[in-house]
This record gives sequence, C-alpha cells and structure tokens, in this order.
Amino acid sequence: MDLLELAERVEGLTGPDRDLDAEICEKAYGWKLSPVPADAKGENAGEVLTPDGQPFTVNGERWVYPPIGKIHRAYHCHPWTRDCMDPAFPRGAVRQQTAALLRSLTEINRVSDHG
Repeated sequence: MDLLELAERVEGLTGPDRDLDAEICEKAYGWKLSPVPADAKGENAGEVLTPDGQPFTVNGERWVYPPIGKIHRAYHCHPWTRDCMDPAFPRGAVRQQTAALLRSLTEINRVSDHG
C-alpha cells in the first residue's frame, strides 16, 4: 500500500484505527517490527513497531511493557487517527492534516527518488 492509499483511508475514517496508525508509522516513517516477549502468564508474545526495530527502546528511552496482556503493534505509534467524544474536537481537520502529510511525503519521496 502506498502513501496515497493511506491518505485516502485516513480521509474515509469514521473512528480511530490503531492498525492504520501502525501502517502510517511503518510505510511513511520506516518504523520496523521489534519483538515483545511473552507476558507474565507466558502468553501474548508478539511484535511492536519502533523507529529502528530495536526491542525495548524507543527514541533512546527504555520501555517496560505491561505485565499481562497483548501489546498492539501500534503501541509506540502516534495516534494519527485519534478521535474524541467531545463534539468540539476537530476530527475532520485532524484527519485532513494527516492525509495532507501523507500526500506531501509521497511528493518528497517522488522528488528524492528522481533527484
């Protein structure tokens, strides 16, 4: 999926979508999957996205994950598709800004690829 498709998906949202937040970090910013060990019950091992794919460290800060439960792969990702129950929250504006950002990154990537 390219960034323009991500922009279109963001514009069409009717609520928050953490899977899409993860795709934005992965596709637009190059974040990589990092392993998450099993929880205290020996379950829920998985992966999360981090800027450099390094486990337990995000932007130089060491992380300790919750002791029990599954960790979503977007755990460290910015909530690009966030929503709010407050009717005054500018949902549409935030989504339009996110879509515009993805489109501008597409253009930057196009110019640098041909540059």
